Amino acid sequence: MFNGTHWINAPPPTTISSGPAELIYNQATPLLVWDIIHNMNGHPNVTITDLSNELIQGDVDYISLNELTITFSPNPISGTAYLV
Repeated sequence: MFNGTHWINAPPPTTISSGPAELIYNQATPLLVWDIIHNMNGHPNVTITDLSNELIQGDVDYISLNELTITFSPNPISGTAYLV
């Protein structure tokens, strides 16, 4: 991750599974792109909130049936993605 002056290693995000048909993904470190491996074998609906629990928008790209990315612009974001 680039912190504005140099590249650093970001701590891993926390992923919490709450059932076979949904996943809650917490991104603690602000990033422009969240890479989520969900293993849901499909293209789940995605709802995203920031650290204030406000709904936010990001560009969701389904990489495969088990992985997606969410891209934010122009600023890195921390928050939670709810996949159903």
